[in-house]
Amino acid sequence: MRLKTGFKSQAVWNEFIKNALIEDGAWTDRTSLGLKNNHKKVHATILSKQDLVIAGLEIAAQTFHFLMDGPIVWMTETEDGEKVKAGSPVARLQAEAWAVLAAERTVLNFLQRLSGIATLTRTYVDRIKDTKAKIVDTRKTTPCLRILEKFAVRCGGGTDHRFGLHDGCLIKDNHIRFAGSIKKAVDSIRGNISHLWRIEVEVETLQQVEELLGLGHGERWLELAGYLLMGNTSASLGVINQAAWDGTDLRQLHRQTLRPRLRGNTSPLGAAV
Repeated sequence: MRLKTGFKSQAVWNEFIKNALIEDGAWTDRTSLGLKNNHKKVHATILSKQDLVIAGLEIAAQTFHFLMDGPIVWMTETEDGEKVKAGSPVARLQAEAWAVLAAERTVLNFLQRLSGIATLTRTYVDRIKDTKAKIVDTRKTTPCLRILEKFAVRCGGGTDHRFGLHDGCLIKDNHIRFAGSIKKAVDSIRGNISHLWRIEVEVETLQQVEELLGLGHGERWLELAGYLLMGNTSASLGVINQAAWDGTDLRQLHRQTLRPRLRGNTSPLGAAV
């Protein structure tokens, strides 16, 4: 399984890795640098201490390459996104001893952090494998590590949502409070973006779903009406999400099909539309 991290160029890679190595003091490690003059080469193996989903092998290799003056031999025993058993070798390295020692903590920090995210994501993905649901990531990431942490989510079988505030319109509870209602928020935002942009709204109650439907026909609407009348909120939201992805106008559904049936239904729900 080969997955791209998302870095646009080697220069971006280098700057990111350099800052990580500077943070740990790799070039001022008196202990490891004291061994540099003898140019002794060592063989090192990175082992998994538990069952996990591996992520971060590419940046691990790049980190060793960046610090080393001369050539290194880097061999992976698996690929990002693959499951690894406890005690299994993940990668093998042949390089000068001082470089291995100076870079090892930075490399392991990358591997441990990203593999932890990938492993936890895979746990959630496995739990919903028999459904149509998807595990998507958020912007709740470690500052300056977002590109890697979102990569780790993909390694675990999750799906990217938006990378940042710039590449998606997502109306959340605070936006709704600020605007006064879902309708006011949607109207205000829609008036300031291209018609090609899709607007997503996070809802918490069925009443909010009804209000949202008032802002937007065929077999899909009949399917949705059936789900709502049966109280199957999860399936209902799945249909609404698909309609939103397709760019379908939801007004017809609200006016002609669902409005009379939805009144008085106060079933709780927590999901994003």
